[in-house]
Amino acid sequence: MKATKLTLSTLAIPALALAACAPEAEEETTMEVGVEDVGGGELQVADPQPGEVQVDLPETPMKNVPAEPESDSEGEAE
Repeated sequence: MKATKLTLSTLAIPALALAACAPEAEEETTMEVGVEDVGGGELQVADPQPGEVQVDLPETPMKNVPAEPESDSEGEAE
């Protein structure tokens, strides 16, 4: 019983010392973006990095793929 108390205290003291020295939790920063999220997804934002290459994205609007007509005879070769 005495050995168990000695082992617990031996483990607890360093754990408390490490907890006291741990850095405080930083607040989560929220970055504001000058765009509107029309896709409903999650925008990925990052600070500019030196040496980055600027990319010009096309402004082509997206369109749905036209639906294929359903055939009555499935699995037959045309």
